Amino acid sequence: TSLGLMTAVEDGRIYPRTLAASSVLDVSGRPFLVFSAPFRNERVGAFDTCLTEEFFRALCMNAAITLHLQVAYGANDHHMIEAAFKAFAHSLRMAATPLRNGKILSSKGVL
Repeated sequence: TSLGLMTAVEDGRIYPRTLAASSVLDVSGRPFLVFSAPFRNERVGAFDTCLTEEFFRALCMNAAITLHLQVAYGANDHHMIEAAFKAFAHSLRMAATPLRNGKILSSKGVL
């Protein structure tokens, strides 16, 4: 999806015209994943769609991230997978970007 087709990007939520994806994460040292995406097909080309969740599970466990990742709806599995990665990337960037006061977005002040 090109940036021209994007209608909104905020708080880790991606809203292209035909689907909605959201990502909420905490770089907490406590690995956990909640994943929801209503894929319609087992495969997108040669890619097994269930590997999307498995990728994010491995990422969470190895990076010690708590992640709630949801693709609420969509008609095209390829675009839904793409939106999940974009929503995650956006929320990770937001979590890791220092605030104006030089601190990061954390209740403990550390990432």
